[in-house]
Amino acid sequence: MTSDGEEKQEVKEGEQKRIVELLGEWQTDPYEPPSVVNGIVPRNERGNVEMWTPAHLPKGAVHMELDRIAAIARRLGINHAPAFTGFEVQGGGRAVPVISGIVVAAEYEETLLAAHEEQESLDAASEVERRRRQGLQHWKALANFLITRKRVDDSFHQQYSGRVRPTPNHGVASSGGGGSEHAGAEAGPAEG
Repeated sequence: MTSDGEEKQEVKEGEQKRIVELLGEWQTDPYEPPSVVNGIVPRNERGNVEMWTPAHLPKGAVHMELDRIAAIARRLGINHAPAFTGFEVQGGGRAVPVISGIVVAAEYEETLLAAHEEQESLDAASEVERRRRQGLQHWKALANFLITRKRVDDSFHQQYSGRVRPTPNHGVASSGGGGSEHAGAEAGPAEG
């Protein structure tokens, strides 16, 4: 549709495009959206409100596009409908409907905004608490690892004190002499 309400179609003729007017202005009427009655939002046969343009918003309703606003409206028992705003073409050329927020009666807008703000602050507080618990779990795991490592090191050193023990390079070193003497040749590939 054009700004003056006429629907036009582009037709390609050779290199030039020309616009074909499908309907005359006298043949069309501006769209009149239905009204909200007793807080009930009018829906289409699929249970949503088609919002092709802002002019399609039902009279006495508001379009709210906030995170998780539908769940909040459902929890409060407020009548609402998903706002269908168009189609998105996905892989393979398949058109998928786009739902963007909800449509509610204007009388519930302030209630929903306050509930949404409260929910956001609760979510922020729970996220802080979750991160704090996660941080404590990480510190606990680190402390347990260090305690276990110390116990193993102490046990290993007590068990092998005064004896020959393996060195980090997999050779065997004597605990008495400088640690660089090896009891045998270092393991390596045999050349033939």
